[in-house]
Order: sequence, then structure tokens, then C-alpha cells
Amino acid sequence: MPTDAVPTLCQCGCGQPAKLAPKTVTKRGIIRGQPLRYLHGHHGRVQWGDATIRFWRSIRKEPETGCWIWIGDKSDNGYGRIHIDRFRRIGAHRASWELCRGPIPDGLFVLHNCPGGDNRACVNPDHLFLGTQADNVRDMKDKGRALIGVKNPQTKVTPEQVWAMRSLYPLFSGQTIAVMMGLSYSHVYRILRQERWKSLDIDPSHIAPEFGATSRGSRNSSAKLNEAQVIEIRALAHKARYSILAQRYGVTETTICHIVSRKTWIHI
Repeated sequence: MPTDAVPTLCQCGCGQPAKLAPKTVTKRGIIRGQPLRYLHGHHGRVQWGDATIRFWRSIRKEPETGCWIWIGDKSDNGYGRIHIDRFRRIGAHRASWELCRGPIPDGLFVLHNCPGGDNRACVNPDHLFLGTQADNVRDMKDKGRALIGVKNPQTKVTPEQVWAMRSLYPLFSGQTIAVMMGLSYSHVYRILRQERWKSLDIDPSHIAPEFGATSRGSRNSSAKLNEAQVIEIRALAHKARYSILAQRYGVTETTICHIVSRKTWIHI
């Protein structure tokens, strides 16, 4: 004769008895006649207290550095992460701050400042601090983690090619350089305007000869002006018409316009 058994409760913590599975779903681990883990719609009700327990079980304290190493789930870039409920997953370092320091104000980031060096897996609140987006970007650059220049896996050019394009610009148009380099004009334009590759620091004399680098400014044999004249033109641009400046310095109005807008002589 069957006896009354204690019903299995819904695992969300609501205290209600779970229903029996009407059919078997092997890929979800459901067996017909066995209690379901959750009532319908209760999957996202996992309590924060449960996440708190999982948090403390997922750290390993390093006595030498003082870091709390996250041994749970991690992202591809090395940051720990934890599920707060079914629909919300946050960084383990953010969870650590909320548990130990309180809520994180809107618009602020949790940044690392480990004494032993940058450690993304650390969740010790003493090694964390709050900062703005600007602080986050600055911190990333200071630690050498910014994906700029050759560090960016999606970059299409090398530093030598960038210097070659900027050296060729006084002699050729942006469209011509784009064709020569096999790049889009918009991409070349941003490089020439230094909207991209702002951090480039390389000696132009090291440019490979196959890129056809040329001398810049007055060192270019085809230059019609020198550095002093270019500075004068930019100083007088708001006082005199371009046509007058062009006649005075023996160049075209287009040349004056390009100098003033820094499309040419951009190194001055």
C-alpha cells in the first residue's frame, strides 16, 4: 500500500511542491513521472542567497598576493562571471563589490588594482575600485590591454604602411593612395587625418622600400613651400582670403585650403 511521501519542492525557493513530468525529455534530463525542478515560469526566481553561497564556494585566496582567485566560470578574456538568476549573469568582480561594498551606482565600472599586477580573475574587494568609462579606458591603456595598432586582430595595415600613406599624401590624393594600398577611401582618410593609429610611434626612415615612402614637408623635392611659410599661411588664414594667400605664396587656392584644413603638412 503506498505511503504518503514528502513532496519535492520547486527549486526556486518559493516553497510550492513541484509537479510531475508528463513526459520524458532526455536532452533536458526530464523523466516522466518524476518531479520537475521548477514550476512553470519559476526558472528565473533563483534567490540571491543561493548565488551568494555559490560565490564563496568559487574563490581561492592567495596568501602571497592577497588576491581572491575566481575558480568558477570565466569569460574568454579571463574575467570571472556568475549567474544571479536564469536570465542575469554578471562579472564575478562586480558581484564581489555588491556583496562586500553595496550597490554599484549607475554608469560606474568595477576596476582592478591588484598589488601584484593586473589580475582579471581576482575578486578581492580590497583590490577593486569604482571608476567611470573614461577611467576604465585609461586604466586599460595604462595596463597595455587596449586593442590599438598591431594589437588589434582586425587591423588591415602595418605601422610601416601607415607611415607610407602619410608620407605619400602631399604627392597623391587619398583616393589614389587607397587604390595603391588596396583599402577603402574612408579607411585611408581616417588614417591620414590621424583618427586612427593615433598611437603610432615609429621612425619613418624604417619604412620598407616596397611601400614607396617619400620625404615629408620641405625635405620633399616637389614641395613648393617650407615649414615657416606653412605656419604663416595658417596664421593669416583668418585675416586674408585664400586667393590673396595663394597669389602671395605662388600656389593654388586648393593648396592653401588643404594646408589650413591640415589635409597636407599634417606633421606641422
